[in-house]
Amino acid sequence: MYTDSDICVGRSLTLTFATFVHMIDNPTINHLPENGIVDLQTGLIVNYATVTTVEGLIYLFKHSLPSDKSDLVILRPDNEIGIKDHDTLIVIIKRKKDTVCFYRNPWGVEEDTEHYKEAGREHPMQILERTFNTSGIIFIKPEDSMVLQGSQKCEDIAECKQRLNPIDVCLAEKELGACVTWNEYYIDKVKTWLTDFPEEFEFGPIIEGIKAELVGIDSSVVFGDDSFQTLAEYGARRWSHSPLVPYQMIREIFEAIPSDISDVELQLVTNAYDMFMRDMDDGFAPNLEQTRIFLRDAIGYKMIQSDTPDRLCHLMSGYLESSCGEFIVDITMILISCKIRLNERIAGKRKLDDDSHDDDVKVLKRPTSFIDI
Repeated sequence: MYTDSDICVGRSLTLTFATFVHMIDNPTINHLPENGIVDLQTGLIVNYATVTTVEGLIYLFKHSLPSDKSDLVILRPDNEIGIKDHDTLIVIIKRKKDTVCFYRNPWGVEEDTEHYKEAGREHPMQILERTFNTSGIIFIKPEDSMVLQGSQKCEDIAECKQRLNPIDVCLAEKELGACVTWNEYYIDKVKTWLTDFPEEFEFGPIIEGIKAELVGIDSSVVFGDDSFQTLAEYGARRWSHSPLVPYQMIREIFEAIPSDISDVELQLVTNAYDMFMRDMDDGFAPNLEQTRIFLRDAIGYKMIQSDTPDRLCHLMSGYLESSCGEFIVDITMILISCKIRLNERIAGKRKLDDDSHDDDVKVLKRPTSFIDI
């Protein structure tokens, strides 16, 4: 059972830390690591790689995938074959003689198709089908493995562009956003589905049934119990136990935020954030000292050096343009936004996961551009 605090902390991790981990968990580009990783829950061998070029995609299929070292291979298209600032998946499952390959975009089929059409580029699944027209590899078209409108374009999520307090909509103007966590959630569901099949199972005889199952899995992520609040619960379970997450500090920051934040307190947050962003605009790389000043002036929280793991800041400086300090500030702003909604829910104004318009709702605006999740 997740508490309101768990949901808010999970939401902050879903929208910030997932981006960071995406880059750490997929370290190889255009080739697979020598060995996959054993999934502790399912016992499956899973391997990951980022694919950035057409040549890299073809090379990987030609030289790496015939190996039987992995049950599940996850490829994340990027650069010239992917979608800028957005996470998509090519999933390959190997069983005996058959290999089945399918695709997933949390936007859904319609927007995925429209993107590649407008970009004038060939879809990575079309490239694979055209290049590897051989027996033993079954390519499932995107329209046969996904729903039309995906998890980032339905229900609460479709209203993100209209939120009055859009702090936690998405920080994807920096890198990626909640799309990473939507796809991690999807991968977990695929793993669970796969373990129901016997080891001697082959895909060929029941491929139509597999297509229906994949659409069903995607549909369960979109229309099932997976509201944005549930995604936050998943974020807490997925990211909170990482050795890179300063989880105790995040929890303490959340507790330091006033439960019923007043207009004066909200103005302190806005002023502190404006000052932090002004330093960024002036070309200063936001360091931990600036972050300490922000936390002190915004919510009265005193951050000490030991709060932030050295490994987190070291790795972040290598994987993201934004610094460790900016990461903490982003998480804090999401926590503040979530606590405002939490108080409104307690006061009976609206649900925690209901971001519909309300003229009386206090506005907490972030002076940067957002794209929808």
